[in-house]
Amino acid sequence: MEEKPSSRSVEKASDQPVLPEPDPPQGYDLTWYVSSSPCSACVAKLTDVLRQRPAVHLTLLCSRLFQWEEPEIGAGLRALAAAGCKLRMMAPADFLHVWETYVEKEEGEQSFSPWEDCQDNCSYYTERLASILQ
Repeated sequence: MEEKPSSRSVEKASDQPVLPEPDPPQGYDLTWYVSSSPCSACVAKLTDVLRQRPAVHLTLLCSRLFQWEEPEIGAGLRALAAAGCKLRMMAPADFLHVWETYVEKEEGEQSFSPWEDCQDNCSYYTERLASILQ
């Protein structure tokens, strides 16, 4: 039976910590691909974790921006960037990488084919993100 989508964020729905407890002398570079940028509550949690764990370096690649018009979302994304997180929108090449690397494909399934306005969406959200982070 397929589960219905939850209205909760992945970060909130998980009881497990998302980022590791690092060994202080060792650094960790994490790349996280997400369908949507985090909500303000999740941004606050991630920001706190990154501030507490300076050895963790997070790159967050988003396919779209979550409620980017809301002031608290923009403030949260700026705080996340100030905590050292690299924020970037996913480009067609990133979608291809995720498809080829992480998606379990059924026999005979075609390779990834970006949708018609994939690059336009990337450009649009990249401009929005740049203006938010200024």
